[in-house]
Amino acid sequence: MALNDTALNLMADALADSGLFLALHTATPSAAGSDESAAARLGSGWGAASGGDIAIGSAKEFTGGVSDGPVTHYGIWSALTAGTFYGSFAITGDSSFNSAGEFTLDSASISGT
Repeated sequence: MALNDTALNLMADALADSGLFLALHTATPSAAGSDESAAARLGSGWGAASGGDIAIGSAKEFTGGVSDGPVTHYGIWSALTAGTFYGSFAITGDSSFNSAGEFTLDSASISGT
């Protein structure tokens, strides 16, 4: 039997309590969180888990990236700098910083299903 939504919500909420920051990555990160972009990490702002999923409450406006550089993944981190890397998810749609080194992450979620 697969885990039910109650269990998945519990796990998602626990990760949200620890994964307080989001970073952008320029290639698929390693288990240690390699390929982090030059853009500063931003607070994740997770909502409450529901249906086994959890999502950020609003878009995140990253700055400081390389002009027109790639953005392939967002990573979940425990701290503003250094800290623990919890994993990453591929970004779909627009996948590069603009000419000013800015990138808007419109949505980010963790899905238990």
